[in-house]
Amino acid sequence: MTRIVAVLTILVIAAFAGVAGAQVPPQSDPGSFGPPDIRDQTRPLKLLVTVGGDQPFDETALTAMLSGLPEVTWTKAVMPKDAGLLKRGLEEQYDAVLFSDSYERTDSERKELAELLSGRMGFVILNPSNQTWAGVPEAIGGTTTDQPGAMSRVTIQAVEAGHPVTRGVNNFVLTERLAPAVTRTPNALPVLRADTAVGGDDVVAWSVMYGEPYGLTRVLIMRMGQDRTAWDDPNFRRVLVQGLRWTTCATWGRFCS
Repeated sequence: MTRIVAVLTILVIAAFAGVAGAQVPPQSDPGSFGPPDIRDQTRPLKLLVTVGGDQPFDETALTAMLSGLPEVTWTKAVMPKDAGLLKRGLEEQYDAVLFSDSYERTDSERKELAELLSGRMGFVILNPSNQTWAGVPEAIGGTTTDQPGAMSRVTIQAVEAGHPVTRGVNNFVLTERLAPAVTRTPNALPVLRADTAVGGDDVVAWSVMYGEPYGLTRVLIMRMGQDRTAWDDPNFRRVLVQGLRWTTCATWGRFCS
């Protein structure tokens, strides 16, 4: 009898352990979630690049630079013709958006853009303006000043040498028309500074954690990158690539390090 009781006890314990085990999900590797294609660190970033608007812009030089970057594959979206692309669902096709247009969006396009910015994508914004971002000022971390951008020769330096965006970037000199300064909100954190203030501000690049309530979307904003003096500079290109990777870190943890 004692032996029978012992065997029954073992069977009950084993059955209970099996049920309990079925109720507890297995511990997953933090880097294992998300589609395998997204997790592949060797795959170039899929990038949508916006162009168009009424500001002077050397589009040929921009596309030449992008074509020379092995870290990205890209598709051009011309504003306003392709403005309808910038809405939720775009994250199924691209990892990040590089905004380089100066198109003044309609109210409905601004609403869709705000929803897109809350999704699983990375965003880098070149030369922000109120004209383009009036409906989503949180995306650029504030509002631009009324003072127009100025042609300046400045030395650019990292605020923090170890930041993922500026890691390995040396001080570099640019001569170009910097976008107007932005009156930044407290959550807009400086990433690059100029050796002299342009438009009353020496910050030329900053980051924003966008979205409510947790601010999970990473955005990098730069007041530079309007012509070939920036795009031909290897340090600028490195900031751009590392910035794209940093903004996509929140998308399935692909580039977190």
